[in-house]
Amino acid sequence: MNNIYASRSVLAKYKTIVLLILTALLVSCADVPVKLTSPFQLSGRDHLYAKESWSFAGRMAVSDKNDSFSSSIAWKHRNRQDELELAGLFGQGRTLIELTGSGVLIDNGDERLQYLGNADELLSRQVGVDIPVSYLKYWVLGLVKPEVDYDVLENGFVQAGWNVKYLQMQQVGHNDMPRKIRVEQDDVKLKLIINHWDLPLN
Repeated sequence: MNNIYASRSVLAKYKTIVLLILTALLVSCADVPVKLTSPFQLSGRDHLYAKESWSFAGRMAVSDKNDSFSSSIAWKHRNRQDELELAGLFGQGRTLIELTGSGVLIDNGDERLQYLGNADELLSRQVGVDIPVSYLKYWVLGLVKPEVDYDVLENGFVQAGWNVKYLQMQQVGHNDMPRKIRVEQDDVKLKLIINHWDLPLN
């Protein structure tokens, strides 16, 4: 009998140790708390134009008067090439969107389709909601698209008829980067929450 109680006691200790290890792992894997910074300022951000590579992960919600959808988003920019990975788009799994110099490549896991032409028009046609993606790759950095007129607003700006507002900024290294962005034009609304930035020093 003593051996049975001893075995149970040892087993209970092992379970406790395993639970403590798992708890520690879960805590260590938790998101690092975001350090919010001062409100958005367009001035002093021109150095970000020189970034040849960057990436972020977060969530996106888009809606207009006819449709709406939300998904997680992971955006990678490498040497003028952009790759967006959306999960949960229209209730589906992973959708990969590559923006090339000549058009858009869409891979939803079942088929891989390439479309030639204007990226904004092609992507909006596929998704069903206007998304100015050629502008967004600047707006997500807190920049305006070069050589296109804009008007500065409090915490944002207006460009190409789109109202871009930065609701929260976060510290990433030595940079203040967007955390919550709202983009609107008429009935179209896009909301983006960026949970994690990867911004190399290049």
